[in-house]
Amino acid sequence: MGIKGILLSITANAVRTAAIKKMVDTFADKKVCLWKFHWILYLFFWGFTSTIYHLFYDPPFNLLCNVLGLILVLLPYDIKTSRKALTVFLIYGINALDDSIIVFAFSKYQYGNSVNPLQEYVTSLVMFLAAMIMERTIRAERDSALPVRYQASLGIVPVISIGVIFYVVKMGEQLRGGYSFYSDRAADH
Repeated sequence: MGIKGILLSITANAVRTAAIKKMVDTFADKKVCLWKFHWILYLFFWGFTSTIYHLFYDPPFNLLCNVLGLILVLLPYDIKTSRKALTVFLIYGINALDDSIIVFAFSKYQYGNSVNPLQEYVTSLVMFLAAMIMERTIRAERDSALPVRYQASLGIVPVISIGVIFYVVKMGEQLRGGYSFYSDRAADH
């Protein structure tokens, strides 16, 4: 990836970070944030996730860094830990689903390779659009508490979705590798 691709990718991550900020503000009231300059955490999130992505191109490592970054962003909010965890899983689940749909619909992604920066940008714009829609349509009662069993079941859905996405990617890699092996053998005969 050239310098233009890296710059586009970093810009796409800035748009994604803005979408994440909108989603956090949708799920957690701004008034419960204990830090006046919490935007610094979003800036750190953006820089950290951009750097890790461009250094390693490793999906599980990127997932870990994004989840840790989301946890860091939610630290100054004075809400229950279970609500923070649910918010992290929902935001990352939306991000992973959006990313998977865009990337797999428009390319033959191979595990461990970088994604086309233009696709990253489209993914970020779609995520920002989803954040805007959520912001206008979700009328969640911020002070009401869900029972733990409901929080757990809601939290499990994105976790399972992320697992399924990684499984599909790995299986796609194996199937493509197996297909090319058989097609190469058929060409030899």
